[in-house]
Amino acid sequence: MELNHELIRSLLLFVESNDSLLGVSDDQLRDFAKKQNVSYEQLTYVIRRLEEKDIINAYIQTGSNIVVDMSINSLTFDGHAYLDNIRDPEVWKKTKSVTSKLASVSMDIAVKVASNVVIKMLGLD
Repeated sequence: MELNHELIRSLLLFVESNDSLLGVSDDQLRDFAKKQNVSYEQLTYVIRRLEEKDIINAYIQTGSNIVVDMSINSLTFDGHAYLDNIRDPEVWKKTKSVTSKLASVSMDIAVKVASNVVIKMLGLD
């Protein structure tokens, strides 16, 4: 399954905007997937990868090889740092422009590109 960077950004913004200390519930994630026009399975894949990368704290319960319940408790410190670099629509646009020159780019590279875009925009390069 493909790791969708646009979905990652949208999901992180969604999680951050949630005011509940309990995090984002399974029902909210299902609604989010519909609004983003992605399957629940695609969203689950992204959530698992973000948890592996220590970008979010998530809970995923499975049974009979399917996801029964899933929630995102919060962004991690690294998750906030990554989101801070890609939050601005202009930074995100320039990051996508740079990374689109290749067929695919890892999340680590996307993070570095976004950081470099921010540094250039601030005139610190």
